[in-house]
Order: sequence, then structure tokens, then C-alpha cells
Amino acid sequence: MKQFAKNNIEILKKRNAKALHHIHTLKESAAFFFGLSILIVTLSLVFHTIPKAKSYKETRQNIVEANYSIRKLQKEKKEKSDKRDVVKEDYEKLKKQSEPLLNVIFPEDEEISQFTAFLEDFAVSYHSEENPFELSTISYGTPKMSANGEYYVLPVRTSIEVSEANFVNFLEVIERSGSLNNKDFFRDKPIRLMSVETININVPTEEEVEKVKVYSFNLELKIYFRGTNYQPKNL
Repeated sequence: MKQFAKNNIEILKKRNAKALHHIHTLKESAAFFFGLSILIVTLSLVFHTIPKAKSYKETRQNIVEANYSIRKLQKEKKEKSDKRDVVKEDYEKLKKQSEPLLNVIFPEDEEISQFTAFLEDFAVSYHSEENPFELSTISYGTPKMSANGEYYVLPVRTSIEVSEANFVNFLEVIERSGSLNNKDFFRDKPIRLMSVETININVPTEEEVEKVKVYSFNLELKIYFRGTNYQPKNL
């Protein structure tokens, strides 16, 4: 009886040992597959995360560069704005300084009396016994609007008796007219813009030239004015 029981115990031990070995094998297999699964998942996450992290890094770099470009553009815009303000300020100052001069050079109205006074003053200042300059006549025609309709042209006819030197001086002052350069001024004032239309000369004989050294000229000049509110007198 004891031997039978002993045999059964041995059989049960063997079966138990096989079962334990099988369980241990299953545990090892389970651990292996679990580890393999973890590895696969980890690798999957790594391969998925690396490109994404790289993409995030590139995006961040792009954002940084974009912010730098924006700041640079804002700085350039401010600098241009500041320069524009300076230029505008300089322009306003120049305009304020030049406006009185421009009103002399290119007046709003005919200002016939002022131009007559200028011619008489010029003649007196250059006249001398050796180099005479005398105004014989001055007459004004009818103002006409320019072809582009932006200003008026006023014809001026004058007869002068001058020496050769003073006639050259008169042509030079006409050439300097309209200039804002101080060196071109007459008596520290700009000269009203004018031009020569025609010149006629009464040629003296050689004996007359030797005697008086004076030439007679008939000139037709043109002077200009803006005439914004000008109303022709014949209307």
C-alpha cells in the first residue's frame, strides 16, 4: 500500500515538474514576445518621433527666421519713414524759403509796374558817359495763355540806346532771369523770368559809331505769370 502511494507521489511529482517546466517555458515565451512588442512599439515611436521632432525644429527655425525678417523689414520701414519725414521737412523749409523768390520770378499777376521799374533801375545802374544805356520806350501787349494752358505770356516791346558792352550786359541779365542762384540776382533779388523774341538793330554808319559809340535796338521780350485768377480785360 505504501509502495503504491509512493509510486503515485513520484508520478505526480513528474507531472508537476513537466507542468512547471511548461509554465516556465510559457513565461519565457511571454516575456520574449512582450519584450519584442515593447521594442517594436519603441522603435515605431522613435521612427515616428524623430522626423516629427526634426520637422518641429525646422518649423521653429523658420519661425525664428521669419521673426528676424519681420523685425528687419520693420526697421527698414522706420528708417525709410524717418528719411521721408526728413526729406519732407527739408522740402517744406525750402518751399517756405523759395516761395517769395518764386513769386518774383514767376508772379501770380502781370505786375507791369514792377517790371518797368526793374528795366529802368537796370538802365540807370549801368548807364555812364562811356557806356550809355537809355530806355527810349516800353510798351506791353495783350497777355495770352500758353499752349498747355498752365500760364500766361505777356509781350513787352522796348527801344534802347546802348553801348556794345551794355547791350551784352542786358542780354546776360535776360539769360540770368528765372534763376534762384544768388550770383544771378540783381540788387540781391531774383530776376523775373523773361525771354527774347526778336531783336532789331539800327546800324549806324562808321562815322556815327566813331562819334557816339551808341547802338539803337528794338527788342520784343516775353515775360510770364501764373494768372490763376487772371481775367482778360477784353472779356
